[in-house]
This record gives sequence, C-alpha cells and structure tokens, in this order.
Amino acid sequence: MNQTLTVRRVFSVIIISILLSMLISIAIAAVGTVYAKEVNQNLFTSLSLLVGQGFMIVPIALFLVFRKDSLVERFRIRSISFNTGVAIILLSVGIIVLIDELDRIVNSLLPMPEIFADMDALLNFDSMGFAIISVFTIVAVAPVLEEMIFRGFLQKFLEEKWGDPTRAIMVTSLFFTLVHMNPFWAIQIYLLGIVLGYLAWKTRSILPGIFLHALNNGIALIFFVAKDSVDSIYLWGKHVSPLFLLLAIIILVIGFKQLTKTPGQLA
Repeated sequence: MNQTLTVRRVFSVIIISILLSMLISIAIAAVGTVYAKEVNQNLFTSLSLLVGQGFMIVPIALFLVFRKDSLVERFRIRSISFNTGVAIILLSVGIIVLIDELDRIVNSLLPMPEIFADMDALLNFDSMGFAIISVFTIVAVAPVLEEMIFRGFLQKFLEEKWGDPTRAIMVTSLFFTLVHMNPFWAIQIYLLGIVLGYLAWKTRSILPGIFLHALNNGIALIFFVAKDSVDSIYLWGKHVSPLFLLLAIIILVIGFKQLTKTPGQLA
C-alpha cells in the first residue's frame, strides 16, 4: 500500500467530497427557489439531490486516478456467486423488517421533532418528473455511491491499514451515521451500517451492500407512498406484526447460515 495514503488523508478526501456535493445541492435548490415557478421547485429540489449525490464520488475517483490506483479494487467492485446472492436476498429482507421495528420503538420513545419530520414533504410526488428523479436518486444512485465510498473506499482502506475488520466496520458505520445528520435515526443507521460493513468484508464486494441498501430505501418509499394499504396488513397497532417479525427472524437466520457456509471470506 502506498505510504502516503493515510487515515487522515482518506477521511479528508471523503469529507471534502461530501461538503462539495452539499454545496452543489444547495446551489441548484437555490436557483430553483429564485427562478422556478412554485410548481417546479420540487423538481429542482430532486435534481439538486441527484446531482449532489452523483458528484460525491467525483473527487474521490479523481484522487484515486491521480494516484494511479485501481478504481475497481479500491471501491471493492467484485461479482458474487449465485448462492451468495440468494443468501443476501434472504438476509436483507429479514434485516429490513427488524430495523423497521427498531425504528418504530425508537420513535415511540424519542418522537422525532417537526423539523426532521418535515423532510417527508420531499416525498410528496406532485409530478411524474419529480417522482422519477426522486425514486432514482433514493433507490439507485444513493445506495450505489454510498456503498462505493463507505464500504468500498473507506472501510477497505481501514481494514488494510489497521488489520482489524471489526474496528474498521464500526468506525466506518459511525462515520456513515454522522454523515446522515439525523440523531433520531442514529441507532438504526449505525446498526444497518454494521450489517452493510460485515457483508462487504465477508464477500469482499460492495454488491451485497448495494442490494440491501437499495431494497431498504425502496421498501421505505413503498411504505410511505402506500402507507394506508401497507399498515393494515403489516402492522399490529403501531408496531410490526409479530407474524412478520417471526418470519423476518427465520429468513434472517437461514440467510446468515447460507452466507457463512464457506469459512472466511467468500470467493
């Protein structure tokens, strides 16, 4: 490993990338606020998120290209076997249901203030263009790029630098949580980050994490858009139905056993 690639430098590159992407998002949203008609402001907002998310990877990729590092290797882009893929699907479904119940428990103990709850207004799809861009950003762009940055670039480097996967996963998950800047989702995001980190380390690929991340975001969108229909089947009071929780645990255990059949990291 190139000795000039230090922990401080890696974190600095990521922080700069995140700050620049935020500035770009704010600039595009501001243009929409000033020049767009009221009906088009949501479209500018969704565009700001899409462009901002997309730009986040650019400084990191340029940094690696300048160093003549392999982007495929650094971002941990690697195919997985069919059996591993099946295990990931099962594990992901189980994890998402359990994380959702944890989210409901946390919200019942620590109700989210209105300033954070108002973020849901961004998902009120008032036009087809706004809906398409928002769904694409949330379900595709964000999972792919965030996994490349956090479980690929950052966690892989920390694993190699420290020689301690557990420490690398926990530190990466903590940073991943802080970047989301919502203390009322911190526990859920941190635990999800640990699972994503474990999958990346176990399979030596970010593809499982991308799938879990995208599925989690996609299901959250479906629950928001079709809330009344879903709640009548899925919930028991204000919590996930015990039947769905039991099924989630069973599916999670089956998926985890399948994933760990091969000792060590999977080929």
